[in-house]
Amino acid sequence: MQPEFAGALLSRLHDGYGLHTALDTQGYLARNVSSSWFDAVDLVLLDIKHIAPERYRQITSCELAPTLDFARRLVRLDKPMWIRYVLVPGLTDDAGDIARLADSRRFSCRARPARSTGRCPAVPSNGRTQMGGARS
Repeated sequence: MQPEFAGALLSRLHDGYGLHTALDTQGYLARNVSSSWFDAVDLVLLDIKHIAPERYRQITSCELAPTLDFARRLVRLDKPMWIRYVLVPGLTDDAGDIARLADSRRFSCRARPARSTGRCPAVPSNGRTQMGGARS
């Protein structure tokens, strides 16, 4: 992602045209932008691939901590967010893991539950792409 370009585009759409803006992310950009960068973002769709750090790493080859840190930052900024969780049979559909995600969501968003997470949809996998892999 190119934060300068995306930030300028979001600002132009939000401030210049009055459009509602949404950012779909895994949360890794948070380390690269200031808090004011999010002024033009009305809603964040935060993808959490798995709530268990070791499984998250297996699926994405990345660490889970930056994504959870980003969620906490959004709460501090009072930014509305929807946490999205893709259900992939045999990979992310364990009932215990889903319950842990629900518990984590309540804990991290306790400060402002009404604005922070309006939704937490579980999205079924389309079966055509491998999570963390290249899309064709």
